[in-house]
Amino acid sequence: MVAEVQKTFRCPGCLGRDVFVFFENHHAPVFCNVLWEDRQAAIASPRAAIRLGFCPRCQLIYNVDFDASLLDYSKQYENSLHYSNHFQKYAEDLACRLVKRHHLYNKDVIEIGCGQGDFLALLASAGENRGVGFDPSFDLTRASTTTQRLVKVVPEFYSVDHTEYPADIICCRQVLEHVISPLKFLKSIRKLIGERYETIAFFEVPNAMYTLRDKGIWDIIYEHCSYFTPQSLTNLFFRAGFEVMEVGEQYGGQFITLEARPARVKRKTPSNIKWITGEPANLIDEFRRIYHEKTSQWNLLLANLKKQYHRIAIWGAGSKGITFLNTLNISHKTVPYVVDVNPFKHGRYLTGMGQKIVPPIFLQQYIPQALILMNPIYQEEIRETMRKLDLNAEILLA
Repeated sequence: MVAEVQKTFRCPGCLGRDVFVFFENHHAPVFCNVLWEDRQAAIASPRAAIRLGFCPRCQLIYNVDFDASLLDYSKQYENSLHYSNHFQKYAEDLACRLVKRHHLYNKDVIEIGCGQGDFLALLASAGENRGVGFDPSFDLTRASTTTQRLVKVVPEFYSVDHTEYPADIICCRQVLEHVISPLKFLKSIRKLIGERYETIAFFEVPNAMYTLRDKGIWDIIYEHCSYFTPQSLTNLFFRAGFEVMEVGEQYGGQFITLEARPARVKRKTPSNIKWITGEPANLIDEFRRIYHEKTSQWNLLLANLKKQYHRIAIWGAGSKGITFLNTLNISHKTVPYVVDVNPFKHGRYLTGMGQKIVPPIFLQQYIPQALILMNPIYQEEIRETMRKLDLNAEILLA
């Protein structure tokens, strides 16, 4: 594959200029986590270009055409996964592990991009900690009574204006990939920490290696301006003045978690981390072929499914589902419904293709003959739900 060397942009991770553009989608939905009350509005929602570049210097992948002005992280933004029992258990186990590992008992916890405060409340509860979250999409009317009792949420972006809030640990989950200047963002956090060298920084991001290595192509969305591997994430924290303590893959390889603390001295190279994944540059060379191969296979499979079945549904109204439907141009007339366990999505319509989002119990009325699962990590949970609903459909993994 011949890659384009793009010298007109600077890598947001290291300011390098030799960026290889290796993937393009000029008609991607801008919003994956903003849902619509009206089908026509959903179909007419804005689109923009994704052009993924790879920086060989720091190994960051990012959208060179990203335009932050197109996005709005308001109360209409909905991406909570806590309604899944599988995800909730992961979050609970993660909170307990962080509390025990870092002795977070009666401590001050900050979470950047806390959503509705679910994870922050878990951290507060597990160690009787004081939690403060920051998120402009926070909606008090949706916060649980437990969250309202245990933590405080400031409905703003975290910034230098919030120095009055101390922190023994700063958490930031599924946020950094949305930040257009991640190095600048991490440097600002490092500056806020100052000489409190025992403060822990815990970050969680989607794993680009899952996209490259495991063919998770439905994770390429406009809302993510950066895509991290364990290597590139470690490089970024090193450049921002942190010492990385631990980095690893979680959640079936779909997430990366990183724990770091402020570096006391400036090092010439990052800490010696044992990488658990292969070299991303090698996988990037193959990605365009893999992408077109998988989309072609699904186009063929969908054509056969439409001949065989009259009622097809999709499970998962998140970014994977929206990307799947829009990439393959699946009309709401072909697949009218998408199932999701998040009650705040029910009755709304998906960006781009206009499918209606329904609760699992609706399937007893629709009786699908085929059900396409967008995320394989939830398949046992979904199969159990289908058994409880006494439904028997052919289940396929996207």
